[in-house]
Amino acid sequence: LYAYCENNPVNMVDSSGHASEWLQTAGWIGLGVGLLICGIAIGILTAGVGTATFLGAVAVGAAKGALIGSAIGVSVGAIAGGTGAMIAGEEFGSFEFWSNVLFGGMLGFGVGAVIGAISGGVHGANGWYNAKALEFTNSGSSEVFLGKDPTYFEIAQQNGGTSFHVSNEVWNSTASMKGVNMWKINKSFLKQQIALGNKFVFTSYNITGMYAKEVAYVLKYGIWAFLV
Repeated sequence: LYAYCENNPVNMVDSSGHASEWLQTAGWIGLGVGLLICGIAIGILTAGVGTATFLGAVAVGAAKGALIGSAIGVSVGAIAGGTGAMIAGEEFGSFEFWSNVLFGGMLGFGVGAVIGAISGGVHGANGWYNAKALEFTNSGSSEVFLGKDPTYFEIAQQNGGTSFHVSNEVWNSTASMKGVNMWKINKSFLKQQIALGNKFVFTSYNITGMYAKEVAYVLKYGIWAFLV
């Protein structure tokens, strides 16, 4: 068993009891990647990048996620490194033990920064879409009117219902932002209304374009009826 562990490339320690070569190499790479990502993250946050635009929201979310993820990664990596050393037979508190804790923490720092940046960016994007959906919501009753523009909006107003509608100027301005998927704003609106338990009313049988996507989504997840 000792001979196997001594020559096993994924062992946490080498024959001298120090952190194995792969862990040292991975640790230095992790440290470099983590410092780079966290440096960029700090730059984004201190530069005052706003979340009004889609890319701004993604950037800020990724920056915050990177810093949080790197902090968590250091702890997880250090614990994993120390645990691996003890499993390999090193005494708690020995130089070899702390060597593994150090390099494990360095590796975790980089991995945590990468994962945190990705998850933070996704969270920032979803938050932006949800905020836009609320901005584009014309609140009314628990009946949500969907259909072709502008008929569905007029019907919603006449019946005091809820609708997803903004001026062409606002819609086009939002659509022109880099990285924006307008359907995701629309889908966020549908999700919000479904979560409220609202009923959807289809105002047209001409199911094409964006309206077709709305109908397909509501048929799958929501309560609906056609306007008679």
